[in-house]
Parts: sequence; C-alpha cells; structure tokens
Amino acid sequence: MAEIAEAARGFEWVWTRSGVEGFRVQPRDDVRVSGTDRVDYIVVTVAQASGLDEADDRAWLPIVFFEVGTELWKLWGAPTGVRVAGEIGASWTFPNVVVGVVAAARSVELWLINPAEQMRLADIERRAIAEFTTSVEWTDTVAAVAVLARIDPGSWTRTDVDRVFDAVEWGREGENDESGTVKGGSGTASLYAFRTSDYQRRYGYGEFEAMWLTADLPEEVLDLAYSDLLADAFEYSARRRMWAAPKRSLPGEGIRRR
Repeated sequence: MAEIAEAARGFEWVWTRSGVEGFRVQPRDDVRVSGTDRVDYIVVTVAQASGLDEADDRAWLPIVFFEVGTELWKLWGAPTGVRVAGEIGASWTFPNVVVGVVAAARSVELWLINPAEQMRLADIERRAIAEFTTSVEWTDTVAAVAVLARIDPGSWTRTDVDRVFDAVEWGREGENDESGTVKGGSGTASLYAFRTSDYQRRYGYGEFEAMWLTADLPEEVLDLAYSDLLADAFEYSARRRMWAAPKRSLPGEGIRRR
C-alpha cells in the first residue's frame, strides 16, 4: 500500500473521471470511485474480513490498520488529521491529494481524497460543532460536569445523592423500583445514581455506590466534547479532590464499579 500512497502523492491530480484515469492501481476489483463529474475520492480495499471466523477478523483487521498506518507514518511522519472524508482514521494532507487509512467494520481501506471534498466536509463539521457548542444540551452537560467534579457526596446516603441532583438542577425523573437507580436528565444528557447491594453495605458502603453522567452527542463533536469535558474535570478536581464512592477492599467476589 505504501507504493500506491506514494504514487498518489506524486500524481498530477485532476479530479474528474477522465483526469483520474491516468492514476493506475494494479488490476483489482476492490477499488471504488465516488463522484460523477467531479471525483470526490478513490477507495482501495487493503484487507477484507473473511467472514469465516468473526473473532479472527476482529483481531486481524486492527493489525492490518496499524501496519498500513505505520508504513505511511514512516513515509510522511505523523498524520495531519484523524478525519478521512467522513470517516475516522488517520490522514495526511498534501496540496493535490489527501491520503487516509480507515478501519471499516469489515475491511481496512486506503483513501485518496480530493482536497476540495475534504475541505467541504471539514466545513460542515465545523458548522455542526459551532452550532452544538452553543446548544442547551451542551451547556447543561458542561455545567453538570463542573458541579460533579467539585461536589462531595459525603457518605453516599439518599440525602447526599439528592443534594447532588439539586446542585446539578436537573431534578429527578423517577426511581427504578427493581434496582433503586435514581435518574435525572436534561435533553439528551442523563445522570444516574446506582444503589449499593446488601453485600456492599455490610462492609461500610453508603446507600449508593456511584453516579454516572451520560450524554448522547453527534458524532462530529465526540472528540471535541471528550477533550473539553476531560480538561474541565481535571481543572475542577485539581482544586478539590475528585469525588468517588469509598474504595474498600472487600472479601469475596469483586464489585464492579461504573
């Protein structure tokens, strides 16, 4: 694949059907071209799942992705981005072509992308991020992280957990009768408080073992959201210790923590 990638970098690209015909990939049936008058990208399948053993495929495809990515890294240094058109992977941007490698669900692919198409998709992503980061869902989630990183749930009693919900200002939607889990939410974000078991309480745990914040976010903003929220959590917890359920060594079976 390194030979194809290096040839693509040196090719004089004209991103039309007739213009890309001059770029020759060795005869194979695993090349697809996207676009009609203007070509957006060319995809070469590097490796395809056999479909015979799902476990083997899951283990093998990431290895191929790593090997191809390492080859390109040796050629050009670290990737310039993690977007490959609309996919997640590793990409290297040059004036005439963007070369990327993607681990798809059933294959590993080498992408040769029209820089204009890469820029068009990047603009769409930037607009989506700008719109999302001013939305109520995002501002509520960021505010909740700030509260959760600062607050001390004390002894993890029901009163302590209620105090956390009150501080977040999301209220409580209800309590699961079977598990005793308490839930509150705002938009696409939810905050859960999980009750301890009888076994845990015998060894000094409070009524609850953990609280869990979840948020359903658009794919375009996941990387940004993760890095921003993680930075916020570290910043707040550096000022005051990050709270967690009491950590104790319990005899017998291990206890799953969320």
